[in-house]
Amino acid sequence: MILLSFIICFFSCNQFSKKELDTRTKDPETNKNQIVFIFKKQNFENSVDIKSNVLGSAIFYSEKNDFTIIELNPSNSVKNDTIVKKVNSDKICLSHRFNKVQKFLYEFQKGDTVVFDYEKGYPYVSIINRKVLKYDNNFLADIKIEKPLEDFQFVLKNKRIRNGNENKIYFKELSNYRIKVEKFLDSIMNENLISPSIYEMYKASNKFSEINTDKTLLKSIVSDDLRRDDLLYLKSYRHFLNNYVVQKFHIKTQFSNDPMTCNSKIAFDSINRSALFSNKVKESLLYTHLVNIAEKNSTVDLDEYFKKFQEIVKNPVLNEYIYDTYLLDYTSLKTNIKDVYLLNKTKQKITINDVLSQHRGKVVYVDFWASWCAPCRSAMPSSRKLHEEYKDKDLVFVYISIDNDFNKWQAASEKEDLSIGNNNLLAMNYPNALFYKELQLKTIPRYLIYDKKGKLVHQNAPGPENNEIRFELNKYLKE
Repeated sequence: MILLSFIICFFSCNQFSKKELDTRTKDPETNKNQIVFIFKKQNFENSVDIKSNVLGSAIFYSEKNDFTIIELNPSNSVKNDTIVKKVNSDKICLSHRFNKVQKFLYEFQKGDTVVFDYEKGYPYVSIINRKVLKYDNNFLADIKIEKPLEDFQFVLKNKRIRNGNENKIYFKELSNYRIKVEKFLDSIMNENLISPSIYEMYKASNKFSEINTDKTLLKSIVSDDLRRDDLLYLKSYRHFLNNYVVQKFHIKTQFSNDPMTCNSKIAFDSINRSALFSNKVKESLLYTHLVNIAEKNSTVDLDEYFKKFQEIVKNPVLNEYIYDTYLLDYTSLKTNIKDVYLLNKTKQKITINDVLSQHRGKVVYVDFWASWCAPCRSAMPSSRKLHEEYKDKDLVFVYISIDNDFNKWQAASEKEDLSIGNNNLLAMNYPNALFYKELQLKTIPRYLIYDKKGKLVHQNAPGPENNEIRFELNKYLKE
């Protein structure tokens, strides 16, 4: 029956040929070192909140005893999509944020085939290759205990943040909720309705999520809480560790609810000097703050702290991943101010003048964007529509991302279907180049138009969703 369900599900998803399917089902070795994720059709368009700059759906996981994050970007707004990931550990913890505020947590095993179904209005999971206990897959969906509104949900409902008294009430409600969940988890564990590892995962998530919300609880932690290598795959635990670092070492933050708005150089050095953490936890914390330096600090800072990281963390695979992700072999390009350097998906460098020269005789419409920019991403369907409308005209669309993370740029580019020749590019020396300073390019999305002679004729062109763009493009196409 399990094999039959497996075959039916894979045929319905139209992801594998019959020959491939036969090979996969007849040979258990094919599946044992990977997890197959099947995402049923679900339209995510309504989950993008432009005003708050929040992308609605985020799906990512970490492997057991690891802290690096793998993001999944299913293309299931039109049809089912299947993603196959090789895994090294026996288990992973996957987090799925849905419709901006709902957060779901799952534990899967190596060799699983997992189906995400959205017919109930939220992600509901089935595992089709093995039997599971009643509450293993959908504990957070099935639990009948009402959770108090999180801060973001409260703002959406009331159009304001909580005041001091409301915060006190909220912390008390959250504590009562945690106690109820703990009792329920204990009861279903005693009745053998949930697997031990999943029980431990939810217990830990429940505990550290409350601490992350009510920072006064940080005072009650014990030293063992700082040495839980087994929980590093859990986002709430990693978040707790960073909250602890901020409080313990008295590091100022820009926003009290986000420890990653702190000075990560100070955090990095404080963590390195400390003997509080296990080696693996320390490695996780140093990695987190190195990534924060990469995304928020200068190239010089990143180069300095990556050298420190290599001296402390003797993990060649992780070090190579950081080196490749943040393009540390292009440091000299990043600090160049005279030319505008760009990279394509194969990491070949090119300048903006090269791009304009290649398309001399055509109008060039430049779109500055980034993977993390919700307004940029929400405009992409209109951009694709405009591209189709002008496909037979002398018009070229050039997409330039200001992402710092090569992998996030690639994932977002694939999701937005920006595989348009070599015209999807990554900005290497933004914002250092004089070009960006002269344009005063400080916010995105931002659009430029170059005429057929390669001259910049519009520094603040209308976006693709604005009907005025057609008037502007047509004007320069006639020249």
